[in-house]
Order: sequence, then C-alpha cells, then structure tokens
Amino acid sequence: MVDLMSTVYHHHDKHAHHRMRTLFFALLVIGIAMLLAAALIPPSHTSSTTSDQDDAVRTISLSLVDGEEVFNRVCSTCHTIDRPAETEQEPLAPPMRMVARRYVMMTESTETATARIVEWLEGPDAEKSLMPPMAIEHHGLMPPVVLTEEERSAVATFVVSLNEAQEGQMMHGEGNGHMKGSKHGTKKS
Repeated sequence: MVDLMSTVYHHHDKHAHHRMRTLFFALLVIGIAMLLAAALIPPSHTSSTTSDQDDAVRTISLSLVDGEEVFNRVCSTCHTIDRPAETEQEPLAPPMRMVARRYVMMTESTETATARIVEWLEGPDAEKSLMPPMAIEHHGLMPPVVLTEEERSAVATFVVSLNEAQEGQMMHGEGNGHMKGSKHGTKKS
C-alpha cells in the first residue's frame, strides 16, 4: 500500500511541476510581450507643452516630406536641387539649393527665408525676389504657380532645408563651397 501511495504522490508531483513550469513560461512570454508593447507604443502626453512640441516636430517632418513631393511634382519642371555638372543641360531656373542659400543669407533666419519664399510663390515679382538681379535676367521671371497655402508653406520649408543640408555637407568636407553665378547683394527684408 505504501508503494501505491508514493506512486500516486509522485505522479501528482510530476503533473504539478509540469503545470508550474507551463505557468512560469506563459507568464514570462506575457511579460516580454508587455515590455515590447511598452517600448513600441509612445507614452501618453501628460502635459500640453510636451504634446504641442511633439505636434510641432511632426508638422515639420510632414512639411519636409510633403514639400519634397510638391517640389518633385511642380517645381522640378524647371528647377533642379543642385547645379548641374558642366556637361549637363542648364536648368530653366536657378537650382533650389542656391535659392535656399541665398534666401537664408539675405534674411539671416530660416523662418524669415521660408516666409519670403512663401511670399514669392504667392505671386512672383522681381521686386520681391532676394535673388541677384542677374538670376532673373538670365532665367526670366518665374511664372505664377497654382499651389495651396499648405503646399506653398511645405515646399518653402523643404527648399530652406536644402541650405541646412548643404551646410552639414560643407562642415564634413562635402560639396564645392561655392555657387556659380552667385553675387552678394544688399540685404532685403
């Protein structure tokens, strides 16, 4: 009888041990899943300042993406990003990196440069241009383009970002450091 009882308890202990091991692994898997979910899901915002800052960052990021799309769809018909190589065909309009550099240089602020490009896009006019007069003489006055206010703002933000990208390249020894046909003029506001 004792042998029968120890066999029953031993059999019961094996099942209990197996259940405990299964429960442990199940809890371990659930814990890992919760940690992964916590890492992948952004935390909820507890203050409006953080939320506003995050929204501003998202807006800027979206503007760059949308601005590039607008540039590719509309502006690239006449403009290139960079000055073409000597062997390539000259663009119909100034390269946008050159425009960005000139506007930032003339206004000394990316915000003002962006606003001035938006103003230019609302109605191109030689008097509003911050480009050297020879650019308009060489390429002619840009014809009006039909863009929404959002598209104008997005593409202007994108264009100004080209100057920032160029400054980063020049700091790392990339880029040629000069602009063909660039001439410093008086600052306009």
